[in-house]
Amino acid sequence: MYALSYLKGTALDWFEPGLLRPNPPDWLDDFDDFISELQNNFRPHDPEGKAEAELENLHMRENQQVTKYLVDFNRLAARVQWGDAALRRQLYNGLPARIKDEITCIGKPTDLTDL
Repeated sequence: MYALSYLKGTALDWFEPGLLRPNPPDWLDDFDDFISELQNNFRPHDPEGKAEAELENLHMRENQQVTKYLVDFNRLAARVQWGDAALRRQLYNGLPARIKDEITCIGKPTDLTDL
């Protein structure tokens, strides 16, 4: 019941009917069953695909520090099975033009870590 008290929106709507049943479901008395029910219905069904999509859409904003961008990039990169070349390309593509211009002046690194 404590964990249920933190649910809202669709997740709460999913579990609420079970609370009103005369014979409560197993997840009401078993936390592991509750977590399983929650994960089966609300976690991403393709976590790697979700990370890939987020990585492809990640761009450093003009007013953002590069460190924040790199933290977000590395968090997502750790969840995908891409090679160094694909990750390097995606990292570069997400940079703003002002940083790409600077990289052009010094030469684009061929290694992800160097980039």
